[in-house]
Amino acid sequence: MKNNITQIRLTVSITLFLLLPFYISASVDKLKSVKLGPAEAPAIIEAIVNNPSNAVPELIKLIEEKSDVQLKGADAVKEKNVRVTAINILGELKEKSALAPLKKILTTSDNSSLIFNAARSIGSIGGVKGFKILSHALSLSENYPHPRGDMVKRAAIIGLGLCGSEQAIPVLEKELNNQNNSLLIRIYTAGSLGLLDSNVGLDLVSQGTQSDDPQIRLRSIQALGLIGDADSVKPIHKLSEKYQSYIIKKAVALSLAQIEVKQLPSYNKVEFLKKTLQQHGKKTEFIRWGTGILSTMNTDEANAALEELANTENKRFSDLKHAARVKIKAKRFFETSN
Repeated sequence: MKNNITQIRLTVSITLFLLLPFYISASVDKLKSVKLGPAEAPAIIEAIVNNPSNAVPELIKLIEEKSDVQLKGADAVKEKNVRVTAINILGELKEKSALAPLKKILTTSDNSSLIFNAARSIGSIGGVKGFKILSHALSLSENYPHPRGDMVKRAAIIGLGLCGSEQAIPVLEKELNNQNNSLLIRIYTAGSLGLLDSNVGLDLVSQGTQSDDPQIRLRSIQALGLIGDADSVKPIHKLSEKYQSYIIKKAVALSLAQIEVKQLPSYNKVEFLKKTLQQHGKKTEFIRWGTGILSTMNTDEANAALEELANTENKRFSDLKHAARVKIKAKRFFETSN
């Protein structure tokens, strides 16, 4: 009897192993469907990151693909969104083999969404090669016509802030001090320097919060959060009182949380992040920021917090739960493949 049970388990295991590539392929095929919508995306993404090794080649092929059929309207938007989703999954996985096609998108695409998401994923993957791709794209942007040159420059600046390389600091400082750059680009640069723990752009973005231009004002508030200087708290609070716009109030709330977490000692950060995520568990910007920091911290306490968020029973926090699960699985893949 015992031998029969062992044989059955072995047969089931072999069957599941043989079916696994087809399961992964089916998940990527579902992702490729232009019928993909926000309700279906989380389950499909999680199916892919459950076993990413077999999915990576298909994801890379997907971001390289261009439809033979000229899609229009809603179908064209959905196809673009599918490619963006694949780009973001590869960035989450920190998949170095994706750098070449991501570089091609960054330097040749005319679509702003593809450009910015490719740059973010290159920054997330990081490393020497990631830094070189982004700094090269930054220099190339000077030769591109407007508005593409402006998009590539801003995207490369964002990616350089995410790449975590100290080599990026002098590159970004040059852009910050370049008076030929628009004020908006210099504010983006100040924010990216903030991600690299440099506050040299603090005065510039502090002045930007007083601008009559709503875009300059918004990006300045966001940059203050990335810089994380404690002296910015009172001025940001005043902006929230002065402007009733939901977008401004949302940006202020996130910036204040970002500043507070930078001031906390490491042993208090995890609990603060967990409570903040539970408080803002339906807000995409908070979810992306908070789960990203917990994943990057990579301590037992931070990992336990991610696990807790990934297993929450609160149905209101389905997006937070999904993001935490993806972070956990992506991190495991990165740790085992490097």
